Amino acid sequence: MTTPPPISAKGGSGGPPGKPGAGVDAHAQKRHVQEHDEEHKEEGEGAWLVSYADMMTLLMAFFALMFTLVQKDQTDATSPQKQQENIEQMKNSLTEYFGGKVEKAFDKLKQQLEQMIRENGLEQKVRIDQTSSSLSLVFVGSAFFEDGSTKIRPELMPVVEKLTGALAHEVKDNPIYVEGHTDNRPISTAYYPSNWELSSARAGTIVRSLEQKGVAKNRLLIQGFGDSQPLAPNLDDKGNSLPENQAKNRRVVIHLIKI
Repeated sequence: MTTPPPISAKGGSGGPPGKPGAGVDAHAQKRHVQEHDEEHKEEGEGAWLVSYADMMTLLMAFFALMFTLVQKDQTDATSPQKQQENIEQMKNSLTEYFGGKVEKAFDKLKQQLEQMIRENGLEQKVRIDQTSSSLSLVFVGSAFFEDGSTKIRPELMPVVEKLTGALAHEVKDNPIYVEGHTDNRPISTAYYPSNWELSSARAGTIVRSLEQKGVAKNRLLIQGFGDSQPLAPNLDDKGNSLPENQAKNRRVVIHLIKI
């Protein structure tokens, strides 16, 4: 009679020396599956937490940026051009944060205007400022207007006509805001009781030129800021006038807005 093989302590049948029994194989395989599931579970939780943390970081950055823009330049809150700049600044910051490229507005027109300025030797009298949302043409008021007057100097009128003509020809649908600014010297005449009226009237002179070149009225906006937004201090610490700074502050600015 054949003697049956001995039963192992773990319930499996015996085998050759060094080879585990079937019971041991099943138990080891089950434990391996459990460990594998636990590892995947931990990995899944880790990935979810990382994604959640990234989202919270982006939200914090977004709201911090919004708060900064709300607090910044509150004195310019009534300026549509400034509001548009703030919106574009927020968009640009988010674009750069996500690795995008910010392109500036009206590059071709800027090159054309710069050439006109160079050809007429007006580098010290006309300045161009460019952002991603606008192109601004800054006329130094002391160069283009007599003191207390809204009439452009006769020798510079042809240049103004060329520049406004280029704006009207190249850009058909964009809004155009024209700002007038003065220095702090008071004025009181029959025509202009204060710098508010003078700054608005000077902006109106440029707007009329644009309208004559064919720019639609509903695209134009006049803003007179008087001496409320100087580029540089009109007075020194002792209250003395600074003529060079006052000359900088007398200006008319054409803002061409990207849509």
